[in-house]
Amino acid sequence: MLKEGKIYQYVFICQLFLYPTALVSQQNFTVNIDSNQLSSNTQTYTDSRDNQVYQILTIGRTTWFTENLNYKMEDSFCYEDKQENCQKYGRLYTWEAALAACPKGWHLSTEYEWQYLEQQLGMAFEELAFRGNRGVDEGGKMKAGGSSGFNLLFAGYRRKNGTYNALEKNAAIWTATEADFSHAWHRDIDTGDEFSYRSRVVKSYALSCRCVKNIFTSKE
Repeated sequence: MLKEGKIYQYVFICQLFLYPTALVSQQNFTVNIDSNQLSSNTQTYTDSRDNQVYQILTIGRTTWFTENLNYKMEDSFCYEDKQENCQKYGRLYTWEAALAACPKGWHLSTEYEWQYLEQQLGMAFEELAFRGNRGVDEGGKMKAGGSSGFNLLFAGYRRKNGTYNALEKNAAIWTATEADFSHAWHRDIDTGDEFSYRSRVVKSYALSCRCVKNIFTSKE
């Protein structure tokens, strides 16, 4: 787990016009997730850049990749530099690379979208902006085989010195939301935990990337 020393509340202002059904109350807001309904919402998307096919899923108002992105580009890596790990787990991206990695019409998932997802899966409003372990079992629901269909794999991560860690132990995923000049927010799910862990990570680390479909599309 990519941990930080302190846990405190960070006030986040959501773009309510995009997500009017979430993050609007300090009361616990939950949606009962029906696994049969989710499976019926599962579709596929083909990335025209390399013809790779990804499973996608709509949860609430947001459509997600349910697989880690595996688009080869500068500052992206296979765990331990083995191509078979990219095929199974997707590539690991530095934060700057992750911002540009998703195909046209999609974008790297933001902090807003992660909080919306977590609330859809049952997390209490007052926990959304905490650092550290949050929720009850929302992380477990996001794991491969979990009830959400989100299918997080434990792809590990790459440190800024080029060493790798935590394959089959840890899922570490970037958000597109900057925390400060040298850090960005991420989500972290461990094999032994049911929580969703939120913290800042140095941008030069390489983590997994999940893409979200744009709500507004360009006329180009």
